[in-house]
Formats: sequence, C-alpha cells, structure tokens
Amino acid sequence: MRPLPRLVVLRGGHAPEATVAARSKGLSLSSVDGTALASSALILLALTPLLLRLPRKAAVTAGAIALSLLQMALLDAPPEQALLEGVLMLVWARVISLKQALAGFASEGVVAVGVMCAVSKGVQVSGGLEYIARILLGRPRSRLAALFRLLLPTLLISGFLNNTPVCAMMMPVALQWAASLNPRVAPKQLLMPLSFATMLGGTLSLIGSSTNLVAAEAARKYDPSSPMGMFGITPVGAAMSLHAPSSSHVDT
Repeated sequence: MRPLPRLVVLRGGHAPEATVAARSKGLSLSSVDGTALASSALILLALTPLLLRLPRKAAVTAGAIALSLLQMALLDAPPEQALLEGVLMLVWARVISLKQALAGFASEGVVAVGVMCAVSKGVQVSGGLEYIARILLGRPRSRLAALFRLLLPTLLISGFLNNTPVCAMMMPVALQWAASLNPRVAPKQLLMPLSFATMLGGTLSLIGSSTNLVAAEAARKYDPSSPMGMFGITPVGAAMSLHAPSSSHVDT
C-alpha cells in the first residue's frame, strides 16, 4: 500500500512565500503567529475604551471590522475568510439576522461583479486586449507623448471592462513598452499614471468598476425613482478624466 502524500498545513492563512521568508529569518510560523496574535490583542485592548462608549450593535460592528482588518494585516488571512468571520460574528451577536447576512449572495450587483471579472479574465487570458494595446501604444518620440498614448487607451478600455484586471494586464505591457522606447522612459513615470487612468476609466460607465455596480444596486433599492443608467456617471467621469494627463506628469 502506497503511503499517503504528506500534507503541509499553513496556519493563519500564510502563503508559501511567507513561510519561506519566515524560515529564512530564523523564525517559525508559530512564533510569527504568536507575535501577530499578541499585536492584535494589544490593539483590540487599546480600542476597548472607545468601543464601550458606543451602543452595543455599533460596538460589536466596529469590533468585527477591526478584527477582520487585523487578521488580513497581521495574519495574512484571505480577505474572504476574514470578512466572512466578521459577518458570522455579527450574526452570533444578533446585530444582523441570518437572512440579512445571506442577502449579499443574492445581490444582483455581486453577481454582476462576478460576471464582469470572468469576462475580463477571459479577455486577459486570450491575449486579445494585450495585442490591441500594443497596436494603440505605437512608438512615441517623447515622454509626454508616451504618457498620452498609454493613458488614453487604458482610460477607454477601463470604461468597458473591470478596471482592476485591466490595470494588472497593462502593467507588464507598459514595462516592456517603456524599455523599448527611444529615448527610453523610466517605468516609474508610467505605472502610477497607469493606475490613475484605470481608476478614472472605471468612472466612465456603470460596468467600469465593481464599486459602481454595488452602488447602483443600493441606489435602486433605496430610491427606485432614480436608477443609475449605463452612462449615468459618464459626464462626471469624463470631466475628471480630462485632468489625467496633466496630473500624471512626473518630473525626473
């Protein structure tokens, strides 16, 4: 009978990279967890006087949020795990009902966010968006022209795809493109403007950012008479985007 493979269980949500880093510094995972737990306990203890001044539901909610943030910051816990534990704490303390806790899974906005992430991932894996971006970027002869050629396509693409995967996909493209330019452009002069361009592009349409979809559903729920349309926020987003080239100009 063949022996079963040995399973490695990572405590506290530590990634393999965190395990290697801890061992390279002569630390065990138990000592790292112990330090993080002690730090979390001290922070919660310091917040206790403030929490006691709040109403019970507000205090429990604030404590759950603080605990979730500490888990993600100090214990490298996956966000979905930390936030789900916070929701369960609110249900256990009767701050919210079980029906309210599960309402988010039936939210149209959450489903729409999942669909947009799947579409964006498909475009990213296929390489089609990267091919289009390389054609649009071209071969500018100055740094200002390079910024314009990078920001404008990124801005427009982020308005119709989820802006987070667009930013992740455009980063290596921008780095390779910057190194191939003559004269060369420092990558630091492109990455921050790229991030701003994707954020601003997300304000050009309803599907540009997951935040827009969640906000639109909340607005429709509390005020059905004023729904947020596909291009309802476009005028505001376009006005903000006009400042992107000038605000992203970085001096060497």
